Amino acid sequence: MKKTVAMLAVLTATLAGCANPGVVKMSPDTYMISRTDKGGIFGNASAMKADVIREATCQLCGLKLMLANGSSYSEAHHVQPLGRPHNGPDVASNIVVLCPNHHVMLDYGAMTLEARKLNTIAGHSVGARYIEYHNANIAKSDAV
Repeated sequence: MKKTVAMLAVLTATLAGCANPGVVKMSPDTYMISRTDKGGIFGNASAMKADVIREATCQLCGLKLMLANGSSYSEAHHVQPLGRPHNGPDVASNIVVLCPNHHVMLDYGAMTLEARKLNTIAGHSVGARYIEYHNANIAKSDAV
């Protein structure tokens, strides 16, 4: 019980300090996005918080996960991962919006990316160089 209370306290503090409480950084390259509005969710100067997401749907399969409270859920994925050894930039063109399943598949190199197969988001495009980097350095040779 104490562990649950401590986790809730951390989450509450994180949300309280966040410009948009619908965005929670889960790990260096994973953001939980909970949507209740129709507009873009980002608004800060940070590239990750650029106004990228119009609808919280997976850019690969189009899945829109609906939560019990009526909001939707998706994850933002850095195509060229941040940090060592990949040193990808935290810019909007290095982001794809994914369902949790596709996020894990890309994280573990289980699939390649093709720009023409990504569902488009108005005003946002994924940089070809990041897709090329993923396919050459992250995707395994037997990836689909």
